[in-house]
Amino acid sequence: MEGGSQIRPLRNVGLINFVYVVGYTEGGTQIQPFRSLELINLVYVVGYSEGGTQIQPFRSVGLMNFAFNNNVTLVHNTYIYVTAIATNAAELRGVSYSDPILVDLTPPDIKYVYDGAGTDEDAWELNEVIANWAVEDPESGILLCDWAIGYQPGGNDLLLYTEVTSTTAYKEFPYSVLIGFTIYTTLKCENKAGLSSVMSSNGVKISYLPPTATTAVVQTLPLSLTEYSPRDSYQGVTENIRLKWTGFDDDIGVERYKVFYQDDGISELMFFADVQDVLYAHFTKMSLTEGSHTFSVQAINKLFRGSNKATSYSITDMSSPVVNATKTLTINWINKQVVVSWDNIFTSDNDIFYEVSSGSTLGGVNIIQWQETNQTSITFGIPASVAAITGLPVYVTVTAISIGGFLAVRTDTFKLP
Repeated sequence: MEGGSQIRPLRNVGLINFVYVVGYTEGGTQIQPFRSLELINLVYVVGYSEGGTQIQPFRSVGLMNFAFNNNVTLVHNTYIYVTAIATNAAELRGVSYSDPILVDLTPPDIKYVYDGAGTDEDAWELNEVIANWAVEDPESGILLCDWAIGYQPGGNDLLLYTEVTSTTAYKEFPYSVLIGFTIYTTLKCENKAGLSSVMSSNGVKISYLPPTATTAVVQTLPLSLTEYSPRDSYQGVTENIRLKWTGFDDDIGVERYKVFYQDDGISELMFFADVQDVLYAHFTKMSLTEGSHTFSVQAINKLFRGSNKATSYSITDMSSPVVNATKTLTINWINKQVVVSWDNIFTSDNDIFYEVSSGSTLGGVNIIQWQETNQTSITFGIPASVAAITGLPVYVTVTAISIGGFLAVRTDTFKLP
């Protein structure tokens, strides 16, 4: 109840005390000086009007000058009255009424607690914590509000609860206790009925530092026009590029990334969800020339500070191995094994790797299948599932694959002796 339940002094409602004297004349005091007939009982009632008993009927408290009753039902946002009746030894009574008492059963309504001086902010550079809020209590009114600052909602690690009289407050701190943490402001308000509410902001991150790229790694993912994947850092297409990066870090959070294609001096700004650790980007409608290309990624935080760039190199190679049509595979049967070599059959300006398959029929793979090697020869046996009988045809297919994923094929055959 607003202001408690104090009863104000008696208001000319009758005599509550009787004083008498005894003497030899009217008003004389020779035998008995002035003596008061003291109070012998106090009762009180509670209702919706002066003298009303709707909430509590007459209840005696003896000679106590206070009373309480926690077994009543009060109605929110109504006014009640406490009526006290005092009786003295002469059976004379006096009555006193309290001022109207507002019943407020709801705590203060804290509308919001925002980080910053206006609308809610997620980050800033200044080494101070600023917060603003809105709170109201239309019934009994706000008695007081305290604010605190900490590393979690409701925390007071940085500032103990301190009374505040305005709707905006700030406090400076050294960067050492701010950077790397989420800072929360908490507001606690009490109304005049003694009820309290607490609310915290959603937190703010404070830093003047840009994102770091110390552990950042950028990679170009191989793209090919064939079923064969190019070697690392190579690709066999000119219209597309696919990037992957990770390792950028920032105290207040990276909000966007800027990708640079330095050969053309163009860039692309992209946004990603905060929860992603590994990020990908696929660019189309490119016009890459054969040769080396440089791609860089820069992280930009919520305060628009940019990190150093992390760079990756990609080489576009559209060439296929060349087959010398005048030469054939050299195939021999040595110690019950097939020995195949292809020296000087395939040529390329760059490295070549090979895939070898063999079967007892043309195009078959029942002997070996897709065996990779970077050598120009291979040795393999005949599996038990194939009968190694004299005259068995053995077909060998060697596929030469360039670093860009392009290929050339040579197939030859021989019969087991």
